[in-house]
Amino acid sequence: MSFLRNALLVILMAVLSQAAVATTITVDIGGSGDFETIQEAVDIAVTGDTLLIRAGLYEENVHVVGPCLTWIGEGSDATVIRAPAPEPAILLQDLDSPPGCSTVRDLTIESYGEGVDAIYARTSIDFYDCDLLGHITVTSGDGLGGGIGLRDCSATSVSVAGGYRASYIERSTLNSGRFYGVWVENWGHWYCLGHNVYSADSSIGSLSLSCAFLESASDDIGPVSGDEQSGCRGVGSQFESVEIEGGVVELEDCIVSGDVTLIGTVYDAGAWAGRAHLARCLVGGDLMVDVDQHSYGFYGLVWVIHNTILGDFSCNYDIWSDTTLWPHHIRGNIVMGATQISDFWVHETWPPVVSHNDFVGGSVITAQPDSVYANFSAAPLLCDDIDYELQECSPCVGAAHDGGEIGARAVGCPCYAPVEQLSWGAIKALYRQPSN
Repeated sequence: MSFLRNALLVILMAVLSQAAVATTITVDIGGSGDFETIQEAVDIAVTGDTLLIRAGLYEENVHVVGPCLTWIGEGSDATVIRAPAPEPAILLQDLDSPPGCSTVRDLTIESYGEGVDAIYARTSIDFYDCDLLGHITVTSGDGLGGGIGLRDCSATSVSVAGGYRASYIERSTLNSGRFYGVWVENWGHWYCLGHNVYSADSSIGSLSLSCAFLESASDDIGPVSGDEQSGCRGVGSQFESVEIEGGVVELEDCIVSGDVTLIGTVYDAGAWAGRAHLARCLVGGDLMVDVDQHSYGFYGLVWVIHNTILGDFSCNYDIWSDTTLWPHHIRGNIVMGATQISDFWVHETWPPVVSHNDFVGGSVITAQPDSVYANFSAAPLLCDDIDYELQECSPCVGAAHDGGEIGARAVGCPCYAPVEQLSWGAIKALYRQPSN
């Protein structure tokens, strides 16, 4: 016990000693600080120091090796770091640093030009109230990835190679982002060490995911694409489109102006792909779910309930695992286009249920007959083509399996003349983005 107590005292003294030597170094291009250039301050700084950068334009390529620093400007409109040469404006090489040890606040950081990073960081890095003009690359020297934090920032583009570390985008605007996880080998199998991206109250142009998972809340996001072992989870967000190949799509109370596509494949233990969960969403394009499970002990899940789909709906699940954990449900949906549902099922405990849907454009369903019931095809009598609420006399009112309304929207207006019914091809043309 005394040995443990002495060890704790040594650690505490080391921490206090580190805190004691941390200092604030002032940089002022006008000459009233400790240094006139940022590089001079960095060269004498140690981990824990703060760089206070006064207002001005600093045309530098700053190179940091080792120390974890806090960078503070006097506002993104007042303190600007601009690269004068085709190298990053800031190059961070904190190879042994813990996550989040580098923090940047109240600055504008600008790259030399197109194709050159504004910031290249071999460490995790957090930004607050910054304007980041140019690409940002974040990776890590430990081989397991880095992470980025954008809080109340605007950024051009980011590329993050992350593993167990996470990235955060909060109350920010980002034109485009690419996030990668790390693949590791164990006993002859490759596993995805996924990188989590948490986003809230932000506007993002587009996101590309690879072995990475997006958790979105109240965002406005352009197209989201992901490959094997990627996922898109959203609550109350708007998306242009979502396409995940070999992963997870889980959306609740979301609006997708274009298509939602999930191609999920589960082949052996450790691969938890193939989950489609959509609830109370408005989909302006097509919804396609294709889940192919060939494993034991893992599952492909299809859970599509209370959605309004303006395009076509196709769902195929080829599942022969005898240990599937949850049933499949397709319930309470309005589908304006054509519907095609097929399944190959060997597990008899939880057969897939397709019930209480308004398949306006007709349907072809291949499933166990006793699990397909209470579906119909009728004009849903919508209030308008803006929010897709229901008229009081809609056949979808009170017709869901739980006694509620079919579709993503509740009753929003009294009964009046039926809304003009368009073909599903015309509906899709209204809501899809024009091709480039």
